[in-house]
Amino acid sequence: MSNGTGVPMEPVVLVGAGRAGRALAAAFRAAGLSHALVDREQVVEQHGQPLLASRADAVRHAPVVLVAVRDGQIDIALDELRQRDGLQPGSVVLQVSGSAEPAARERIADFGVHYGTFHPLLPLIDPSLASFRLQGSVIGIEGDVPAHAVALQLAVRLGATTIVIPREERAAYHAAAVMASNFPVTLAALAEGLLSRIGVDSVAAHRAVRALMAASVENLAAMPRALDALTGPIARGDVATVRAHTTALHGTRPYHDVYEVVSRATLALMRERGDDPHLVQAMETALDADGLR
Repeated sequence: MSNGTGVPMEPVVLVGAGRAGRALAAAFRAAGLSHALVDREQVVEQHGQPLLASRADAVRHAPVVLVAVRDGQIDIALDELRQRDGLQPGSVVLQVSGSAEPAARERIADFGVHYGTFHPLLPLIDPSLASFRLQGSVIGIEGDVPAHAVALQLAVRLGATTIVIPREERAAYHAAAVMASNFPVTLAALAEGLLSRIGVDSVAAHRAVRALMAASVENLAAMPRALDALTGPIARGDVATVRAHTTALHGTRPYHDVYEVVSRATLALMRERGDDPHLVQAMETALDADGLR
């Protein structure tokens, strides 16, 4: 299969047999993409033709290589592909990491290899769910023209859409991904912890928080912008309740700290959106009323 740029697509070689590599391999298999999954020494699994005898054999035959290793190992992996495994000039290498900017990128580009990024915006933890979750997901891509085209076509084959990562803004892009993916887990853990502090059984606390967050995600999906899904005392201008919250949480860290920081961030977004400035100011005053200012 070719993508219209002169670079064939298959077989794809996935370097790195950890959770991300295995999840992507499962998704490629479900999509009918010929591929091989290799660890640092050997072929771990393969699907389709041609049959590949070794890691080096796989890399030599690969028009497309996805590097799915930890960020700190990407430089080593790229140099091994070029120096040890017979990576061919003209092939495409895509890193799965959304944040790394490896020094070896320039070395491999000077060698004549096209380079870019293929970063699924979802946790790749369970290979059995990877194909299902990638369908309808978003994948961050960037790279030179052939690498960009290959990344786009891989996303299409997996049933995903794409956004382009500005290379100079890679860190900000990844910070946004962390806010959306990692921080909700932290907030859930804090909410569970606060319920447990007041005597709620831990199992019941987890169930309650999970249900609340699932409903919030459903509301989010129904709205054109995230902030339009906001509910609760800040959204409805309930100054008395916000003041009661800050009083109840006074002196309890990190609960108070997180409540205040996220509340002030919410109010800043509401102000930018053009909400009633008197309402926003009243909420800020309520946050100041617990004696810490």
